[in-house]
Amino acid sequence: MKRTNWQLILILSIMMTLCQIDMTAKPRRIVQRGMTKEEVTEIMGRPKATNFDNYGEQWEFHKTELIGDEHVILVNFDRSGRVSAYRDMVFPKGSSIDPRTYSPMLPSYGSYPMGGLPGTGGPYGVCAMSGQDFNILLEKLRQARFDDDRYTLLEVATLGCYYTCTQGGQLLGIFTFNDDKLRALRLIARHIVDPQNAPAVTHTFTFESDREKAADIIRAHQMP
Repeated sequence: MKRTNWQLILILSIMMTLCQIDMTAKPRRIVQRGMTKEEVTEIMGRPKATNFDNYGEQWEFHKTELIGDEHVILVNFDRSGRVSAYRDMVFPKGSSIDPRTYSPMLPSYGSYPMGGLPGTGGPYGVCAMSGQDFNILLEKLRQARFDDDRYTLLEVATLGCYYTCTQGGQLLGIFTFNDDKLRALRLIARHIVDPQNAPAVTHTFTFESDREKAADIIRAHQMP
């Protein structure tokens, strides 16, 4: 009987302690898009591993829950040092954590043909739209009656989407006038993942002067 009472008192003490900790704890901050590296460090601590390339930088954190599950958290920064992506993966206790299963495979960036644009890339760790999703967007743009309406649709889509140059060329091909094509290109240029393939975009323009303008737009938006 005495042992049972002792166990009950111990359990109640632990519960009261946990409640006090919870009441006095500061609200938990979470990593958000646009945060600086300093802000991420304040929340997450120092990363376990880092890597960088022409896209930007990626930090890797490992966190273990009380129940034993392992969290691998990847935080991507763009070339201005701001958070561009966040990924939290849970690995059950005892499972093997192989970096190859979650590190993104990034396209290589060579030089442009004919001595054109330099091979510097877009945001780190992002992928272009899937063929299926892109076709849905393409069809919606085709159904719009005017270039202004197409631009508005594209503006909304580009908030969270990235494109290959081939996809970008297809998008621009729907616009009627070259000025509207250039306007649309200024919108999507920073969201192009393979700028080394810029001719797929520039070839949608009839005149050489417009092709040069298109190349300048892509170059300007891919540079830091």
